[in-house]
Order: sequence, then structure tokens, then C-alpha cells
Amino acid sequence: MDRDVFIYWFKCIFVPSVISELKVKGKPEDSKVILLIDNCRAHPSDAELRHGNISAMFLPPNVTSLIQPMDQGIIQNLKMVYRKNFMRRLINAEGTLTEFQSSFTIKDAIYGLASSWNAVKPRTLRRGWRKLLFVTHFCSDSSDDEFEGFRCKKSELTDIMEALKNGCTKNSSLTQLEMPEIENWMNVDKNIPVTETLTEEELIRKMIAPEEETNDILHLF
Repeated sequence: MDRDVFIYWFKCIFVPSVISELKVKGKPEDSKVILLIDNCRAHPSDAELRHGNISAMFLPPNVTSLIQPMDQGIIQNLKMVYRKNFMRRLINAEGTLTEFQSSFTIKDAIYGLASSWNAVKPRTLRRGWRKLLFVTHFCSDSSDDEFEGFRCKKSELTDIMEALKNGCTKNSSLTQLEMPEIENWMNVDKNIPVTETLTEEELIRKMIAPEEETNDILHLF
């Protein structure tokens, strides 16, 4: 994610979707709409995110983990589900490990992520909201078990290990993996930033010709 991609999404995806939704609901097209977004260095300024009465407003900085439910373990849970599904696909794949890597595409990753999101349990989402709202009726499960999104359960690691031992006949290197290695892989990007860090040259270029940068992105789609 970077500034140009976000601007493209706002202008070409978000704004048309909002206008379409207003029509469906019988609201005037010039209705005021505010997009609430978190403070992230990959996001452009709010001045760049305006289209008529549609604008953006930033949430307070440095409070993401406190006020946003997706950061209450939900994203981490999604990553766990995705990696488990990816590993199962790898185990069941025909051919060698190298052939699998060569054939795996960005489209495969996107569809895999969508499938994994659909597999996230409703109780996971409810628990994420419960941590923010402190309302008991938001989650009928009153147990105090650790929220499933924060770490990979040992039972899940065991399932993956068993699948590796029993299913990898062509990829013998996978059968040699130990549980700590699998656990490290499941949490490999836990503390890695998901935004782009620009070099000084890139920052200068964006300041000199910001519109040109955005137009280049728009032409790609």
C-alpha cells in the first residue's frame, strides 16, 4: 500500500461505490459522506481525498490497537487461516516444491485470502468488538479462553505437522520441518510494517510531480 494506490482506490472504487449506494437508498448524490481512516504513513492527506461532498477524516494517531476491532486479533487470525490453507494446498499439490512456487500467482494469493476471510469465525469478529465495547451481549461465548487471533494454537500446529508427515511424498524437505519452524513461519510477519518506506529520491519526486505519479497508477488499471 502506498499513497498512489490509495488515491486510485478512493477515486475509482470508493467514490463510485458510494454514489451507487446513495442512488439505491434514494439519497441525493450530493449527500455528505465521510470516510474514516486510520493514521498511516501510506495514506495521502485528507485534502487529496475529496470528491464533491465525499471526504475523508483521519482517526487520532497512535490509537489503532485501542479503537479498531481489526487490530484486536482479527487480522492475525486471518493470517493464520490463510497460511494453514496455503500449507494444505502445498501438501496436496502435484509436482515438486519448485514447480508449485513457479505456478503460484498473485491471483491465487488474492483468491486464497478471500476464501480465508470467509472462513474467519463470527465469534472471532464478535470477540474483537467485545474488547472495544465491553458489552456482554455482543458475544454469547462467556469463556475466558485466550482470543484465538493472537497466536497459533498448538493443536493447529500439530494438525499441520501431521499433514506434512503423511502427505508430502514428492517434497521430502517438507517432512523434515519441525514444529518451531512451522510456528515461526506462521508468525513470520507479525512485526513487519505493511507500508512502503520511501527513499529520499522517491519523496522528492512525489513532491515535485504528485499528479504525474497518480496518473501513472491510474493508467495501469
